[in-house]
Amino acid sequence: DIVTLGPSNAASEVFGMAPGVQAGYVDVGGAYHACLWRGTSQSFVDFNGPESGSRFLGTTGRIHVGDGAGPGVGVEHALVNLGRPDAWLDLHQFLPTVFSSFSRAYAVYQDGPTIFVVGEALNPQTNYEAILWSGPDLCYPNCDQSTAPPTLNVLDFICFLNQFAAG
Repeated sequence: DIVTLGPSNAASEVFGMAPGVQAGYVDVGGAYHACLWRGTSQSFVDFNGPESGSRFLGTTGRIHVGDGAGPGVGVEHALVNLGRPDAWLDLHQFLPTVFSSFSRAYAVYQDGPTIFVVGEALNPQTNYEAILWSGPDLCYPNCDQSTAPPTLNVLDFICFLNQFAAG
C-alpha cells in the first residue's frame, strides 16, 4: 500500500518515524513547518508553533528533533520538541561559544529518564563537528510538571491519560 501523507497543497517530507508516528515538515509558502502524521493525510498536525521555519528530522514517537530558525535567531539551530506544539527547546544554547551559529539535530533516543540527541554544529575553526547532547526528560514521569511536594501524584496519571488520548 502507498499512503500520500500530504497535505495536498504543500510540499512535504518525512525524515523520521517511530511506532504509529511519522515526523517531518511541510513547505508552506516557502516556510518550513515541523509536523507529524499518524499514517494518514487527515492526521496531519502542524507543530510549527513559535519556532518559525522548523523541521523534524528524528523522533522517538513523543520527543522530536530537528532544526529551525526561531524568532530573532536568523540561522538554523538544533531543536528538540517534547511532544507539544508549545514545548520547544533550542539545543544550540548549550554548545560552547566557539559554535557561533549553525547547529542541527538528526536523531533522538531515550533511555529511561535520559534523552540523547545527535547532530552537528558549525565550528568556524574546524568546520562541522558531530555533537551529542544529553539531558533529563522534563516530562518523565512528572507529567504535569508540578513542583509542590509530592511532585508525583494522581495528577501525573491524569495528565498521562490526557496526553495519551491526544495522541
